[in-house]
Amino acid sequence: MAWTIDHFPARARPVGLIECNPIVVDGVMCVSGYDLHTHAIEAHTGKVLWTNTSFTATARRGGAAGASRGVTYRKGPRGDERIFAPVREHILAIHAKTGKLIDSFGKGGAIHVREDLDRELEPESRIEATTPGVIVGDLLIISTRPGEGPRKEAPGHIRAYDCHTGKRKWIFHTIPHPGEFGYDTWPADAWKRSGGANCWGGISVDHARKLVYVATGSPTLDFWGGDRKGMNLFGNCIVCPKAETGERVWHYQAVHHDLFDYDFPCAPNLVTVRHNGRMRDAVVQVSKQGWVYLLDRVAGEPLYPIEERAVPKSTVPGEESWPTQPIATQPPPFSRLGVTAAETTSAERMKDVDIAPMFTPPRVDKEVLVCPGYHGGANWGGASWVAGQDMLYINHNEIPWSLKLVKGPEGAPYPYKHTGYLRPENENGY
Repeated sequence: MAWTIDHFPARARPVGLIECNPIVVDGVMCVSGYDLHTHAIEAHTGKVLWTNTSFTATARRGGAAGASRGVTYRKGPRGDERIFAPVREHILAIHAKTGKLIDSFGKGGAIHVREDLDRELEPESRIEATTPGVIVGDLLIISTRPGEGPRKEAPGHIRAYDCHTGKRKWIFHTIPHPGEFGYDTWPADAWKRSGGANCWGGISVDHARKLVYVATGSPTLDFWGGDRKGMNLFGNCIVCPKAETGERVWHYQAVHHDLFDYDFPCAPNLVTVRHNGRMRDAVVQVSKQGWVYLLDRVAGEPLYPIEERAVPKSTVPGEESWPTQPIATQPPPFSRLGVTAAETTSAERMKDVDIAPMFTPPRVDKEVLVCPGYHGGANWGGASWVAGQDMLYINHNEIPWSLKLVKGPEGAPYPYKHTGYLRPENENGY
């Protein structure tokens, strides 16, 4: 052991976990840790050079939004070095040498992700930054994590800010506004009230082409969509906008009108593969469904057939599930797709559970059990590509999950909520 650092006070309740790889620049390690503090550490000795605690004292506790999935470093053409770090509702600009906020950026050294959304949010609407974004030239491109209900949640729009001033330069509406592509895949007023369709797993960049690749999640509510009838672009999509303007180049939607929480959980991998005898620049996206989506990086077309197939229809009053879903044919799935009654451990526990095929909508009369479960398949750990091996490495899980819909409380904005994520455990918790 060369050295260790423990910044976690005794008997403290944590806000924020280290859910990232540290970055190291010129021998200095930068990492977010306990209470979402940002630390600069001398990498070969473990000496803490500085700690930034800005905006952490008022951070709300609990939930995944207390996570920081890393920081981003930028060195400008004149030697200006700054670190961008997410702290709940803010992204901070920190001087890399001193650890102080850069006051000229945003408001007092930070941008507030509740602002610049082209929409007023309800006071109870949640939105946080759990990733620091990516740098393309002079732009900081960010994504956010809104809440998942049941309440009026924020939209997951993608935004670009000037790295020096913190001024917003462009916005891509993942819930399209009137006149924009995809607007007709939602109810007419959805852009004013619907939430989600966000990217919480990170963004990838093709710097040579100045293109960014964003994998989005499901619209809210996760398991009921009676108030958002339609395909719901750009939820559950791989979206490729131009880095300089935010203009859409292409998109691919992997789940129409998601009722399954099958959001894309991680950033895409940018790879070059041999396909039909020639080299192709491609986007690889692993999914909760256990499939690998392989798309041309410039045109967005699938390299292997993806077939639209009929899926079970929702039986929930007021719901209009989409009649078909895209089914990937190649590469083969990396998780098993489905379980049988013979593989479950408790006949008594399972008698009121519908062991269902993928894309079976939730029900109100009994639990629906699916595999892969609502946590995947793949999750936000993502995948790694080793070019010399032409191999994709994926960590995934095969835990079945189940839930059912129940009536929401009196006066709630939605008629249904769900039971929470359930698992078919035996008496030993397996």
